[in-house]
Amino acid sequence: MKATYQLKTPSEKESLIMLSVYIGGERLRYSTAKSIKVKDWNKETNLPKEIKGNTDIRVFLSDLKNEIERYSINAHLNQITPTKDRLKAHLDIYLKKATPAKETTLLDYIKEYKEKNPENLQPSTIQSYTTLELHLNTFQAETGIILYPRDITTDFNQDFKKFLLDCNLQNNTITKYVRKLKVIMKWLELVKKINVPSDYRHFKTSENLQTIVYLTQSEVIQLYNHNSKLEYLNRTKDLFLFGVFTGLRFSDLIRLTPDNIKADTLILQTTQKTQSYASIPLNSFAKAILAKYDNNLPKISNQKANVYLKQVCKEAGINDTVTLTEVKGADRVETTYPKHEVISMHDSRRSHIVLSLELGVQTETLMKLTTHKDYSSFARYVEIAEATKKREMLKWENLSPLKAVNE
Repeated sequence: MKATYQLKTPSEKESLIMLSVYIGGERLRYSTAKSIKVKDWNKETNLPKEIKGNTDIRVFLSDLKNEIERYSINAHLNQITPTKDRLKAHLDIYLKKATPAKETTLLDYIKEYKEKNPENLQPSTIQSYTTLELHLNTFQAETGIILYPRDITTDFNQDFKKFLLDCNLQNNTITKYVRKLKVIMKWLELVKKINVPSDYRHFKTSENLQTIVYLTQSEVIQLYNHNSKLEYLNRTKDLFLFGVFTGLRFSDLIRLTPDNIKADTLILQTTQKTQSYASIPLNSFAKAILAKYDNNLPKISNQKANVYLKQVCKEAGINDTVTLTEVKGADRVETTYPKHEVISMHDSRRSHIVLSLELGVQTETLMKLTTHKDYSSFARYVEIAEATKKREMLKWENLSPLKAVNE
């Protein structure tokens, strides 16, 4: 990345000094906003002559070249692909040139999207967009680039994913943020009618399959029969088990009121995540938990509930091991944990689905009860249940060979 200087109008008495940089096969011509008398310009060195009165401008041009060199080194260290537009944006910031007032940044658009769609976005989704903003803001600070919709290209996608990997994020987390970014770009294109690069449509968002953590039938009964000396652990346990017995998401569990209980059925006009109607028959285990709290289940934050759940499961001896795989870039790391260390409130719903399939509940019926609309996301639960049935049937192999009746 070699930088040189040229006069814009060398045939006149005074000329603007232009910066010329070749980068990625393209040439950037950039105004330094500095002028000089043509007679004071050295045509051989393409720099101001070393005479009195040119000292300040010579220092300025030297500093500008040094800044371009720093930009090139930092881009290499951060595995950022330098482009003409990116260097121009960096120089605009360095020279404190005003950003055009009419041009809205990508971060401003993300804020606008959140503000204009509060009814269609769940709190957890809004938080995901807020976290995406934080990562983009840090990316801007480290690269010296102010992002606009026009910058969201294939090169940006590669650089941003490398940046997120350096932040120690797993592939699935990175995929989540890329998906959110694609939603923003689609909204800009279709709703805001902004001309954006079409590259975003081809950003890959495939996920690595994660281990499904769930409680077995025996573990559910083991936890159900366990009584902690600490009441807040018992309340957390009951809330989790109610999710196991009904299949409700945590966001729906904490919204339940006595009005949702109709005889032996749980009625939700709209579930929190899918905005779907849900009618769930209550089994005796679920009804026993409701009776314990007069149909008013305990209220607790998801964060605290996950901490307390791990404690009560440890007390109850939920110690079978679970192997989780973390994928960061091309690296796969498998780590084995006791189940009580990795259990979370969302695993109540996973447990409900797997156990219901093992008990023979039809897939189509269960999808309606759990408001699953997409079979592809449901198929893994079916595979787990089928694998369990196969293991159970293999127990026949433990029997001694049967003798023929007529022997």
